[in-house]
Amino acid sequence: MRPSPPPPLRAGDWYPWGLLYRQRPNGVGANTVALLRQALQRVISIFRTRGAPVLFQMNLNDHNGFDDPRPMAELWPGDEGLDAVAITSYNRAFSTPNHQYTRSFRDGLTPMYQQVTELTKLPIWIAETATTSFGTDKPAWLRQMFNDVARAFPRVTQVTFFLYNKVVEGKLLDWDLNTPEEVQAFIDGYHDLQAIVASG
Repeated sequence: MRPSPPPPLRAGDWYPWGLLYRQRPNGVGANTVALLRQALQRVISIFRTRGAPVLFQMNLNDHNGFDDPRPMAELWPGDEGLDAVAITSYNRAFSTPNHQYTRSFRDGLTPMYQQVTELTKLPIWIAETATTSFGTDKPAWLRQMFNDVARAFPRVTQVTFFLYNKVVEGKLLDWDLNTPEEVQAFIDGYHDLQAIVASG
């Protein structure tokens, strides 16, 4: 069975289905937790009643849109019918005017991970992660990310990487593994994760 595409970024403001989307200045009306819960249950029930061999995850960003300070508990629609909860966490590292800093995978994920582990017993997946190389030792970041998944985030059972270079706000973001050093760091980090998990 394959995971279904995630309903992306529930507390986001950048997609029409995000809880905070209608708070944009040109928005009309508002999405609510109740509407989100209803929509999730509707979609899940359609697939379940037809016996579709899919898994469902709900994808959360590692921070709320508009820097909304509310805790995830206030925006949580429940986990009925879900198979996992996923979190998206990037290190955007000096890639845009709003991201003039670098951070480790652990620093980016920890706040939302802690909230989610208090709200559900479901497995946690990393929906998307990557780092640019701007102001960042990318090979070291990758190695440490694998180590942190193994040691600091025991509920994480799946990680999806965004390995595709793309232009954002006029700047090429080098998300992919673009050098032999980055490729080797990814391989080494993965092997380290396997060894840590195998050792218990």
